[in-house]
Amino acid sequence: MDVGEADRFCVVLTRAHGRLAARARSVRKPGSRMGGVLLPFSHARLEFAESSAGFMVVGASNAEGDPLGSAQLKPFSHLQRGVELLLQLTEEGEAMPQIFDLTLTFFHASHLEGCEPVAAYTLALLSLLGHLPETADDARFQRVSAEGRAYIMRAIKQRDIDVLCEQVPEGAGVERFIEMVLAEVLQRPLKATHIL
Repeated sequence: MDVGEADRFCVVLTRAHGRLAARARSVRKPGSRMGGVLLPFSHARLEFAESSAGFMVVGASNAEGDPLGSAQLKPFSHLQRGVELLLQLTEEGEAMPQIFDLTLTFFHASHLEGCEPVAAYTLALLSLLGHLPETADDARFQRVSAEGRAYIMRAIKQRDIDVLCEQVPEGAGVERFIEMVLAEVLQRPLKATHIL
């Protein structure tokens, strides 16, 4: 989020410290070394300094293999939906290395041709945060077909790029299951889904 004349307020997910809010001063000025790195949906190496006003980004460089956000609508919409969900379900300052790794895999999967990773990412994220059962015996699964339950269990347990890119079985009840769980755990509905 742009603030003031040249600053940018960033919400970042780190492997070691979880979610952090930080301000990057003067990054929107021409010639700023960090301006091209601190963009939405990018993977970067950041250096922070803590002050009385909170965290400040004092150094930034692109991480190796960064897919660098996207100018294409489909990857951008996937990332928007996933990040909005992540922001609603997590709190600041809590280390979440598994969620960091899952989200990084989701970022990369979002840029692959033909990959639709939002459903599997949502299921894996809900599971890591303790909102899904580890087995298919839960009553919430009763409207999900056997094929749908198998898909959900793979998304929960494997959490790799192959599972993220696997097609959601049509008519298996997976989407309805996700909507039901999200209605239970979210404070407010997701906006990105309705915009799409």
